[in-house]
Formats: sequence, structure tokens, C-alpha cells
Amino acid sequence: MMSGHPGSPDPINVMSGEAANGAAKGASDGASDVVCDASTLNALAVDIGTDGVSELVMVFISETRQRLQRMATPACDAIQLTREAHTLKGGARTVGASHLGELAAAVELRPSTGGTIGAEELAALSAAFDAYMAEARHVVDLEAATA
Repeated sequence: MMSGHPGSPDPINVMSGEAANGAAKGASDGASDVVCDASTLNALAVDIGTDGVSELVMVFISETRQRLQRMATPACDAIQLTREAHTLKGGARTVGASHLGELAAAVELRPSTGGTIGAEELAALSAAFDAYMAEARHVVDLEAATA
């Protein structure tokens, strides 16, 4: 989609960044409670257009589904979990999945501080991912990426 200026992509206007962030916050006002940061997606839309953002989010969703499945397998050791969490952290932050990114950052550091990554942490990552997918559908036209 293009704005009235040739070559300028339209920002994502389903919800303003402030409204989307307010709707995405939980009971706390911490930055890591933002499920889907529309201001991040709007900034991306300026650079790559709304269709590009939709495609990027779709790729993130597809790859994250696979990543979480790999992380949940018993064969996934601490080194692989750390790598998967690191990659998830970067991808999540890129597409405005702030809460998921914060959880992934904590999981990434856990083995280096002597901790373990268990079912509870993986369930929290999955829940944050599910929340992001639900919220992203209100902010990004995910259908455009599959057309």
C-alpha cells in the first residue's frame, strides 16, 4: 500500500502505536508487558512498507512455531536452547513482540547463570507467542502477506 506520496509506504494505521500498546499491556505498566508494539511495526512500515511488514511478521510466526517446537523436544540441550532463545529474542524484538523478546532474553541467560530451562519457561514463551499472534492480527494485515 502506498500513501499519497509516490514511494512512501503507508504507516500501519489499524491502531495507533499508543492505542495498540495500551491495549496490549497487562495489569502492569512495565515495558516488557507490551505484547505487540505497533510503534515498532509502524517504523518498519516506513522502511519496508506495510506489505513487507506483513510478510516479515508471517515469516516470524512460521519460524517461531518451529523454533518453539524444537525447544520443547527432549533432544534440545542447553547449548541449543540458548541459541534458539537468542534467535527468538532478536526476531521478537524486530517485529515488536516485546514481551516475548524479554522472556527469550531471560531464557537465553538462564544456563549461563547456572539455571535450567524447564517446561514452565517454555510454556511462558508459548503463551507470549500466542498473545503476540492474536494481537498482531489486529495491527498487521497478515492476509496481505499470503496473497
